[in-house]
Amino acid sequence: MGSSGATVQVSNIPLAAVAGEFFEYFEAAVGSVFACEIATARRNWKSRGFGRVQFDSLAAAERACLLAAEGRLPNFQRARLSITRSRDDIVARAAEGRNRVEGAVLRAGVLVGENRMEVFGVWEGVRAEIMPERKKLELFVDQSGEKYKLEVMFGDIIASCGCCLDGSESNAILLQIICLLSTLGVKDEIFESMQHDQMQQLGKMLTDKEVALRVLDRMAGSEVRTAIKMLMQGYDPKSEPYLSMMLKAYRDCQLSDIRSKCRIFVPKGRVLIGCLDETCTLDYGQAYIKVTMTKEELQNEDQTFLKNTDQTSAVVVGQVVVTRNPCLHPGDIRVLQAVYDVGLDDMGLVDCIVFPQKGARPHPNECSGGDLDGDLYFICWDKNLIPPETDTPMDYTPRRPRLMDHDVTLEEIQKFFVDYMINDTLGVISTTHLIYADSEPMKARSPKCLELANLHSEAVDFAKTGAPAEMPRVLRPKEFPDFMERWDRSTFISPGVIGKLYRAASIHFEDLSSDATFSKVSAYDYDLQVEGFEAFLSPAKEYRDRYSEKLSLLMNYYGAEHEDEILTGNLRNKSLYLQKDKKRYGEMKDRMLVGVRSLHQEVEGWFRCSCAERDSSRMASAWYHVTYHPDYQPETTFRSFPWILSDVLLNIKAVKKHQTLDLKVISSTNR
Repeated sequence: MGSSGATVQVSNIPLAAVAGEFFEYFEAAVGSVFACEIATARRNWKSRGFGRVQFDSLAAAERACLLAAEGRLPNFQRARLSITRSRDDIVARAAEGRNRVEGAVLRAGVLVGENRMEVFGVWEGVRAEIMPERKKLELFVDQSGEKYKLEVMFGDIIASCGCCLDGSESNAILLQIICLLSTLGVKDEIFESMQHDQMQQLGKMLTDKEVALRVLDRMAGSEVRTAIKMLMQGYDPKSEPYLSMMLKAYRDCQLSDIRSKCRIFVPKGRVLIGCLDETCTLDYGQAYIKVTMTKEELQNEDQTFLKNTDQTSAVVVGQVVVTRNPCLHPGDIRVLQAVYDVGLDDMGLVDCIVFPQKGARPHPNECSGGDLDGDLYFICWDKNLIPPETDTPMDYTPRRPRLMDHDVTLEEIQKFFVDYMINDTLGVISTTHLIYADSEPMKARSPKCLELANLHSEAVDFAKTGAPAEMPRVLRPKEFPDFMERWDRSTFISPGVIGKLYRAASIHFEDLSSDATFSKVSAYDYDLQVEGFEAFLSPAKEYRDRYSEKLSLLMNYYGAEHEDEILTGNLRNKSLYLQKDKKRYGEMKDRMLVGVRSLHQEVEGWFRCSCAERDSSRMASAWYHVTYHPDYQPETTFRSFPWILSDVLLNIKAVKKHQTLDLKVISSTNR
C-alpha cells in the first residue's frame, strides 16, 4: 500500500547521473530536499535507472508528483523522469516539518484537574517526531548523557490536548471570549460580519475547489488529508460522490460549531503555548510573538502587523489581544504590545508567545490565573477585535490547601472522590455566567457575573484545596436564552451578541440543509482502471461486503444513520441525553473515530495480505470498481471502502494523467 510520507520513487534516471546533481535538480525544480539516493550497479557504480527522493514536506512530494503527471517537470539531463509515491522513506522521520519539534520540554505526571497536571519529572531539549503516517510519536530524551528514544503509538493515547505547532492550525474565538470582548466595547457588528464571511465561504466549498482547499487546510486532523489530496489531484467536489459526501459533512460540522459554540475563525490570530523571556529584555506590557505564516498570509503582501518576514515565518508587531480559556472575568482579556527583539529572534522561538519576567504580576496569571507549564493562549492582532478599554485583572491567588496531620487513608481518598463528584460545579457556573453575561445590561461586568467569575476560580482549585465552590440559589437561572436550546425549560430571546449570532447561523444552517442531497448516480472514473484488474474482482467484492457489514455494525451501535456520520463522528440526530451532555457526546465521538480508525487499519491489513506488491494497483482498482461501477452498486455500498487505499488510487490517477499528457504531446508532434 502507498505511503503518505514525503518520499517519491523516481525512474528513467540517466545512467551517468550522480546523487549530487540529482539532489540539486529537485531542489531547484520542486523544493527543499532532505535526502536522495540512486540505485547503482556494483561493477561500475552507474545508475540502474531508478532512485528515491525524500522531501522536507508532504506538499513538496505532492508537488513533484503533480508536476510530473502534468508534464511540467523539467527534463533531467535530457531525460523525462517518472515519479510515483514511495512506500518507505530513505530516513524514517516525520513527513511534515510542523511535526518535527526541537528543544521541547517533556513533563511526566498525573492529571489533577481540568488542564492541570502534577509533574513528577521534567526533561528539556527533547526532540519530538510526530508521525501520523506511521501512527506513532517518537521522543528523543537526553538523560545523564545517555540518549533514549520513547516510542508512543497513537493507539495507546487515551486523550490529548490540542497545541498549535504552526500557523496552519485552526484558531477561533468562542462564546466566552466573544462575551468579554463585547463587554469591553467591541461592536456586535464586527462578530456578525466575521461569522457571515465564514458561513459564505463554507457555503462555497462544495462547488469551488480553491475554497474547499482553504477550508480544509484550516482543519486539524489526518482524516481530512484524503479529501485534500483528491482535490489536488483534480477531482471535482460537485461530481465525485465520496469527496462530495465528506465535504458536505465537514461543512455541516463547522456550521454546527458556529451555531452551538459561536466558533468564529480568526485569520489574524493563533492559539500558542506560553513561555518565559529568559533574556529579561521584555518590559511589563510587552510580548514577543513569531508565527509560521499561513498560505493566505504568504500570498497577501499587505500584512501591517507582520514584520521581519522570511519564507515561512514573521514577527507580530503592534497591539495584540491575549487571553486564555476558560475566561469569565473582563480582566482576563489583556492587550499587550507585541515587539521585535533581535536577541529573542536569534533564539529561534517560533509559534509561541514569550511573556516578560518584569512587572508586579505575571501576564499569564492575569489571564484566568494561567502559568507557563503548558497553558495555551489565544492571540489576535486584528485591529477590529482589539477592545477600546480593559479592566483590572481578577486576583487568582488560590486558597491554601488543606493540611493533614496524619497519613491519608484509603477511606479519606474515597470520601474526597465522592465529594468532588457531587460538588463539582464548574459546568453549572460557566453556563450561568454565560446567561447573565449575554443578557445583563452591564454584561460580564454585572455583579452577578463578577461573583460567578470568582466562584469559577474557586471551583477550578477544588481538587487542590478541597474547598468546594457553592453557588448561591439566588444566582441559579430561572429561564434560559434561545441559543442554549433548552426547549424543556422556560426560554427567552437573547438580546445580546451571542443570541444575534445564534439566530443568524440557524437561518443559514436551515437554508443549506434544505439544499439537494448528493445524487447516487455513478461517477465512475475510468482513469482508475488498471489492466488486469478483472482477475481481482471476486476477492474485492468479498472484502467490500465484509467492510460494509462491519461498518454497518458500528453505525447501528452508535446510532449513525449515514456513512459520513460514522466517518466524522458528527451525529445529526443525537439522542436527548447526548444533546444535553456535550461532554458525554464528545467522549462517544472519540470512541466512534477510534472504532473507524481500527476498522480501516484492519482493512489495510486485508489489502496487504491479499496480493503481491506488484499486483497492488490491480487490487486497488478492483476495490474501486466493485464500489463505483453501476454493475456493482447494491444499496448498502459504502463509498469510503476503496478510498481507504487513497494513496494507491491517487497514484494510479497521477500515472494515467501523465500517460494521457504524453499521448497528447506525441499527437501534436506528429501533426
